[in-house]
Amino acid sequence: MKKVSVALITYNHEKFITQAVESILMQEVDFEYEIVVGEDYSTDNTRNILIELHKQHPDKIRMLPSEQNIGAAANVVRTLEECQGEYVAYLDGDDYWVSSQKLQKQVDFFVNNPDFSICFTNAQIVYEDGLKGPSARNPVQGREIFDLVDILNKQFIPTCTVMFRNGYLANFPDWVCEMKSTDWLMFIMLARQGKIGYLDEHMATYRVHPGGIWSSMDIIGQLQENYQFLEKVNEYLGAEYKPVIEEKFAVYWDKLANEFYEMAIAQLNTQDALDCISEELDLIIEWRETPRGWKSDVLFRVYSYFALKNFREGDYRSARQCWIHLVKLHPSILRNLGMLMVGVEAYFGRRVADSTRKIAKSFGLRHDFTEN
Repeated sequence: MKKVSVALITYNHEKFITQAVESILMQEVDFEYEIVVGEDYSTDNTRNILIELHKQHPDKIRMLPSEQNIGAAANVVRTLEECQGEYVAYLDGDDYWVSSQKLQKQVDFFVNNPDFSICFTNAQIVYEDGLKGPSARNPVQGREIFDLVDILNKQFIPTCTVMFRNGYLANFPDWVCEMKSTDWLMFIMLARQGKIGYLDEHMATYRVHPGGIWSSMDIIGQLQENYQFLEKVNEYLGAEYKPVIEEKFAVYWDKLANEFYEMAIAQLNTQDALDCISEELDLIIEWRETPRGWKSDVLFRVYSYFALKNFREGDYRSARQCWIHLVKLHPSILRNLGMLMVGVEAYFGRRVADSTRKIAKSFGLRHDFTEN
């Protein structure tokens, strides 16, 4: 039996696949390993490139060609099922390793740490569009040991750096193929079996490009996907970890609200802002039951921003309209002196506003107002 199976997952990676394979073949090890290639019926030249590489290295490369496209998750599952090594290393066909010692160091780690089920390293992120320079994917801050709660809170492991003990992923839940990505689920399943170890060395490169399954999604799509995933995990793990996951749900709703707000205020005016976010807000509400008042809070922040923006720019008509919507959404805004003055001055002018301000102060209204 091989000591290590490298699961190489690929689809339409003709620009990158040779570098990925060569980064595996350069490994300097004192054991035997195999490369198990899950190729998912690519529409480009990926399969032909792999066939040539297989001819050059038949003792190392084992092909698992598909006769139809079965999707990323199903391709991962079938490839992992074919891995026969004591340990499994994982690499997507658009990523690559940069250390010739990667496999050896991770196997040595497992030999010396029998209570660990996963080992991962640092990685570098490379942006193919060139708009950003390479950056370190340093996923942790001074820690070397993690557990299931950590990985439930955040998927912090660069998948291209991972090695794990074989045999712990024998029973994927049926819903795995509904997911866009399987890596987080893999790590959760593995973390139920042992600790997660981190080697603080740069051993791999993660490539961001338009064809990437995850990197091609916008942030709202990613948050929706993660939320749906954690709903499934919540059922899968049972009551013990429900408080951790419920807390994560609240974080996602906050992040979604912030994303919608940032999208809105990037527009030139209130109507453009509403047009930009309204459809997606409605889709979110159709997709999941939102926390009470969530949509109205998002709109409140947007109207507040444009009420103040329009007022400061002298567009009192638009400021009035925003102010009316604010009062309808949250009548308590009338207790906020700053926002009350925006409405009064936009309606009646500064002289009336000055008089109203004096009266309002005598009733103890707050002097602050919300910028966003």
